[in-house]
Amino acid sequence: MTIRAEQCGDNGAKSFRSSMSEGIQLTISQQFEQERLTRAIESTMDPVQLQTLAKQLLHAWQSQRAATDWIIRQHAKGI
Repeated sequence: MTIRAEQCGDNGAKSFRSSMSEGIQLTISQQFEQERLTRAIESTMDPVQLQTLAKQLLHAWQSQRAATDWIIRQHAKGI
């Protein structure tokens, strides 16, 4: 399932993020890392390991969102 910026439910930065994501491409290295992690997830049969991984990914996602929001606020301030 893909979550678009419009679905995140945060402040007015969502449309900015949406337009940014249209122009953002993963590097080859990032694509390989994504594929490696996808395969690791798919091969994991242990529910506890999957829960741990899900929590780590959720933390990373929310940290990235916070960093993106901070950058948008700084940009809006003209910094």
